[in-house]
Amino acid sequence: MPRVEFSRLSSKQYEDMISVLLSRIRQTHRVDGSGGDGGRDCYFSAENGTDVYELKSFLGRMNDVRRQQVVRSLQRALKGSPRTWSLVVPIDPTPKEQEWFQGDPQSGSRWSGGVLRAAVSGRLMIPASAA
Repeated sequence: MPRVEFSRLSSKQYEDMISVLLSRIRQTHRVDGSGGDGGRDCYFSAENGTDVYELKSFLGRMNDVRRQQVVRSLQRALKGSPRTWSLVVPIDPTPKEQEWFQGDPQSGSRWSGGVLRAAVSGRLMIPASAA
């Protein structure tokens, strides 16, 4: 299977592709962000809470501007009291970025870069039951 070249995708294409993947893995729902998405591009709700996914098509490192965008998205999402909040980006964090991201363990946040990139690139097989 050919690898996805994330650098060739627009933000919308990236978000469309990842939201479809998440919907196949977890039956997530997509949020139309036209009027603001509340820090959630996709979500999965169950009896014990909601898992929120924020999709960012960031390539390269997490500079100050990107970090501010992530913090604003997380702050908006936390108003809805999600069980978890995952940042989904097509990059793997450096140890310093991971340390920054996990600075507030109360937020229930996590970085979902490499795993989803692997799934999209075909290196991680989606179980037949999820297809």
